[in-house]
Amino acid sequence: MSARPEAPRAVRAHLRGWLTEMRWPGRAIDDIALAVSEAVTNVVEHAYRSVTVGGIVEVDCEAIGADRRQLRIWVRDRGRWRPRRLDPGFRGWGLEVIAALMLELRIQPREGGGTEVMMLTRPIPPI
Repeated sequence: MSARPEAPRAVRAHLRGWLTEMRWPGRAIDDIALAVSEAVTNVVEHAYRSVTVGGIVEVDCEAIGADRRQLRIWVRDRGRWRPRRLDPGFRGWGLEVIAALMLELRIQPREGGGTEVMMLTRPIPPI
């Protein structure tokens, strides 16, 4: 989707609907929606700052494990790679929030430009 200010809200709504259909617990849905929203917000606010035409944010999600009760989520862009600041100041706590909500968080530059954020959720009990 376009990396526009409404992208985080649209991704949250889509994820909530999908996870509700999969009978995910409400608290886990909240955590996942917040973490993915933070990653998408980072793309919207930072990845394409020097680009005059809007960029793209990709969100992929895969249910994994024998009972498919854990998710691997990727948020990708083709914008400009920016390393994390040592002191985020008042703003800039999104990655720390994501790390606290997820079992695993990996951030790496993409070949050809951009960033890939991979999140692994905590597994939830089977239905």
